[in-house]
Formats: sequence, structure tokens, C-alpha cells
Amino acid sequence: EGMAIPSFLCAMTSLTHLDLSHTGFMGKIPSQIGNLSNLLYLDLGFNSLFAENVEWVSSMWKLEYLHLSYANLSKAFHWLHTLQSLPSLTHLYLSDCTLPHYNEPSLLNFSSLQTLHLSDTSYSPAISFVPKWIFKLKKLVSLQLWGNEIQGPIPGGIRNLTLLQNLDLSGNSFSSSIPDCLYGLHRLKFLNLMDNNLHGTISDALGNLTSLVELD
Repeated sequence: EGMAIPSFLCAMTSLTHLDLSHTGFMGKIPSQIGNLSNLLYLDLGFNSLFAENVEWVSSMWKLEYLHLSYANLSKAFHWLHTLQSLPSLTHLYLSDCTLPHYNEPSLLNFSSLQTLHLSDTSYSPAISFVPKWIFKLKKLVSLQLWGNEIQGPIPGGIRNLTLLQNLDLSGNSFSSSIPDCLYGLHRLKFLNLMDNNLHGTISDALGNLTSLVELD
């Protein structure tokens, strides 16, 4: 039987790095964790944790790396609004999270985000499209959206993400041909489109992706 995150950790206000991943902690993420305002790196992933909100993160002005994979955030209705206001956030991992349906913020800061992993994520209620706010993240280098049952065409908004080096859209239900804009992402090193319902021909423009290391 797992135990809760111990409260004494929340008093260590000089901490800059806290990694509690794979520790078997269970229960509610204590809001007092927000006292750790010097954190640059917080990893709570791969546990059985839940949070009714993520407001505690808003005091972590220096936070660059946040890993909450496998957390149940289904009651945290303002998660996107809260996380996007973090000025230094560069890497965000929310794979295997349960997320609520949310309203897209009209103003999206997220100015520094380079890594976004939203794979195998379940929404309540389910969504079957790529959220439009992702296409505003002009500095993204790595985007993973595998295993989300996303339907319809691969969205053209992906052309905005000109710095992408890693794109994983596998394990969805994309049902279009590969859009030409994908062949314009010249920095791509890793491209994974497997296990979808894609059709049509693979364009010779694939040869433009001269940085590719891995193609699936």
C-alpha cells in the first residue's frame, strides 16, 4: 500500500530539484508543495496521485521542468490556464494523465515551452481532435500525442511548429493523407505516424526532411 507525499518535503523551501517519480506515492498532491518556490525541476510522474487543482504550481515562478504523468487531474478544470502562466516552463509531461474538458485560454503565454508530451491521455469527456492551442507553441521542439484516438485529418496548424525535431502522432485514428505542410518541417529528426488510418501516396517531398534520423 502506497503512502502519501510526506508534508516535511513541503518545508524544504531551498530545493531546486525534486524527483519523486516511480516512488509509489498515492493520494492527493499536497497544495503546500507550492511553498517550494525555488524549484526548477519537479517530477511527480508514474505514481497514483490526484489533484483537485494545480494552483499550487503558480508560485513556482522558476519552474522549467514539470512531469505529472499518470496523475488524475480530472477535477483540475483550470490546469491549462494555470500552467500556461508559468514564465520559465520549458518541458511539460502530462502523458497518461486524466484531464478534464477545458476552455482554451484566449491569451496563451507558454512562450518558453519546448517539450509537450500529451500521450495516452484520457479526457473527460473525450476529445477527438488536436487542441488548437498547441499550434501557438512556436518554440516546440518535441511534441508527442500518441495513443489519443484523435480522428480526422492531421491538422494543417502543425506548419506553425517550425522548430519541431520530434513529432509522434502514432496510435491515433488520423484518416487523411500526409499533409504537405509536414514535409516543410525541415528540422524533424524523429517522425512517427504509425498505427493510424492514413491513406494516399507518400510524397517525394519526404526527401526534403534531410535531418531525419528515424522515420516510422
